[in-house]
Amino acid sequence: MNIILANGGDRYGAHISRYISEYLFYESTKTIYISRQFKYYNELFFKPFIFLCQTTQDIAPKTNFPNNKYGYVGTNIVLLKKIKQDIPSYFKSTNLYKIYMEIIPKNRVRKNICVHLRLDDCSYYIPKKSNLIKKGEAVLNHINSNFTTEMDMTVLENVTPWIQQHNCNLNLLYTYIENLQNKYGYDVDVITSPKPENFVFPNTFKDFNIIRNLNVNDSILFMIHSDILVLSASTIAYTAGLLHKGTQIYYPYWNHYFSYGLSSNLDKSNWIMYNI
Repeated sequence: MNIILANGGDRYGAHISRYISEYLFYESTKTIYISRQFKYYNELFFKPFIFLCQTTQDIAPKTNFPNNKYGYVGTNIVLLKKIKQDIPSYFKSTNLYKIYMEIIPKNRVRKNICVHLRLDDCSYYIPKKSNLIKKGEAVLNHINSNFTTEMDMTVLENVTPWIQQHNCNLNLLYTYIENLQNKYGYDVDVITSPKPENFVFPNTFKDFNIIRNLNVNDSILFMIHSDILVLSASTIAYTAGLLHKGTQIYYPYWNHYFSYGLSSNLDKSNWIMYNI
């Protein structure tokens, strides 16, 4: 049987991570196609799928998991059930990862702490801590129960059952980064969107090198080639984490990261979770 990798209404990062999960789930059982109608078909981080998949002019479906009732989180959970370990560590053992390593520029790894901030359309969205915890616990409990519990799909804020990509309290983040600086002795580069132009950073960020002039591919590449990488609640950041060439990754408490198996009893990675 054949499948065409699904195209939803998501943006760049969500499509990369969803393509990776779908491909890894089906690679041994189906012939996989990528649609030439896909809006990101010619972009750098989709080239491995062009190398590994068949191509078609047919329009892709919105999902290849019709029984998935958990949305984006569920796509990752389906893969976790099959591989029985976290996605980031499993991914590094795959041919898909090897192809990514071949197409990514061979830049040197910077001796820095690179911090990603999720601005743009999420610049002023910081979820309630209680909701963040409730949704995170739902995912972790589901995985740790061997996928026997039901995950709560109540909409707590915004318009989706899951806590969406978001920004965080930058004062609390500064304190966390400062502790990392004391540990590693590195300067800090902050990678984020140029939008909104009038976004005001805390005064404490004046000592950081804030980079807002890179396109999305160059932003991901900058993060990949940073020694210490601090991820945000962002699928762009997660993409960089999957392909990271440095020594340590830190990720925030968020339902999406847990859906990759991180912090669960399936976690074999060395990624470290922070909760601010």
